Amino acid sequence: MGHKDHAPVRSYTDPRVDIFTPTDSSPYFRIRGYDEAGRRVVDTTAGRSLRAAEKKAAEITRRMRHGQRRQSRDPREVAARAEARRWLDPANHRTRDIKPWSNRHAENVEREWRLRIETHLRRGATVANLDDKTLWVRILNDAQSSGLSPAAVQKTGQICRSLISWLMEQDLLDHNPMRGVRYSQTRGDNDGLDPTAVRAEQIPNMDLAHALAWWMAWNAWPERSSNGGARTIDAVGPKGRAIQPMLVATTGLRNGELFALRASRVDTANLEVRVDQQLVEEDSSSRYFDRPKHGSIRTVTFAGFLQEDMDALIAHRRTVSGEDDPLLFCGRHGGLEWRRNHTRRFRSAARQAGWPDHLTWYGLRHLFAVTMLESLPLEVVSRLMGHHSPEFTARR
Repeated sequence: MGHKDHAPVRSYTDPRVDIFTPTDSSPYFRIRGYDEAGRRVVDTTAGRSLRAAEKKAAEITRRMRHGQRRQSRDPREVAARAEARRWLDPANHRTRDIKPWSNRHAENVEREWRLRIETHLRRGATVANLDDKTLWVRILNDAQSSGLSPAAVQKTGQICRSLISWLMEQDLLDHNPMRGVRYSQTRGDNDGLDPTAVRAEQIPNMDLAHALAWWMAWNAWPERSSNGGARTIDAVGPKGRAIQPMLVATTGLRNGELFALRASRVDTANLEVRVDQQLVEEDSSSRYFDRPKHGSIRTVTFAGFLQEDMDALIAHRRTVSGEDDPLLFCGRHGGLEWRRNHTRRFRSAARQAGWPDHLTWYGLRHLFAVTMLESLPLEVVSRLMGHHSPEFTARR
């Protein structure tokens, strides 16, 4: 049975675009678009899933709409900065899941616009001035010459492309002026490394991890307040602070996953940790629990030498919190952990432990990855890390 014998599974108007299901002779969805006179002007395949077909239909609809009517706004009259303010509105940004970006992400995009893009626009610049390939080349060249890392330059390029996509959606640009402009590096660049690749010098060794653990424990011992009052007691305790870096170095947990880890998710008998939540910190006042990044719910195994200390930590946290299922790695006073407080605690201990300035807490996660790759297949390590694909793990 052919497509002409099927009713469309989805139909759109203004202009009319129909999506048809696969047939016996074709395993693909099909899209047909019609002009104002009812003549078929588009007839193309659209992948094997309805989601892919709907995405392609939306793009075809936009192009047809742009071709059928004159632009309601002249790009020569629309101020570039005013349109950028609309683009920067968090409600207008979309991720692949068609959800608004977080406030924290929107703030990063706005900062990038202000520092890297807006400075290249003269006062009174209109959207028509953005239809200039040399402008985007200049922006990215300046980003590279300012000493940004390859990954940061790539981020700048992605944000530039996001702005252009917005302008195209608003029918203010009918093509991509960045076409052919290179803003990401390949494996042949950066001494043969992918821009997302982690250099060897960014990965600490296990001796540094142990030294960091010792100093984090030392700094967590109760201290008498400056006015001679009662001692300030860390709700996690010295043993818990010592476990933190070692747990990351042997399981690869992300920060948010670490701060959301509860006692019930730890099986000390089998040395297993179930990762099914993360603590998301959108901005300086908003935190909430969510599924792990990429929905990567998984079970990981921690090192056997932590077994006794993990039992002690769970017992300590239950006693201090008065809960049966407490968070294991909370803030100093027992509340949800703040990233800035954790970073300050880490940096102090790292200086005392002799860590070089370029090493970060995230290096412990990289230490886990390279250690596991010595004995496990790439696909297994990718799953343990919670990456979205083994290809990313290989590049990373």
